[in-house]
Amino acid sequence: MGKGGKNMNRYDIKRDVIAIFDKANHQQDALLDIYRLFIPNFDDIKKIENWPSCGQRMWKWICDQFVDFDAVHHPNVVKGGIWINNGFSCDRKLDDWKLDLKSCTFIMKDVKS
Repeated sequence: MGKGGKNMNRYDIKRDVIAIFDKANHQQDALLDIYRLFIPNFDDIKKIENWPSCGQRMWKWICDQFVDFDAVHHPNVVKGGIWINNGFSCDRKLDDWKLDLKSCTFIMKDVKS
């Protein structure tokens, strides 16, 4: 899933995640944009209960992107730590480049009239 719920293959995922890191100024920006990439209406969500899960190769590849980014932009932090602590869970039962949101509960922001 990605881009508003559309299925994405690994090439789409890699292209879009690389673009996220290319424009990011901070690891938090990259993390939030990755969530936006995969979760429709992310900015309308107040809270996510449980973590999205992804396949092992996807998880590791994104983690490696954070490690590389942190080495340049945040040399004094645990490289990849934001992904390890706040990114998706790794589910070895999923296909390598799939995302699963079934375990997540999305609490939406209140709509003001």
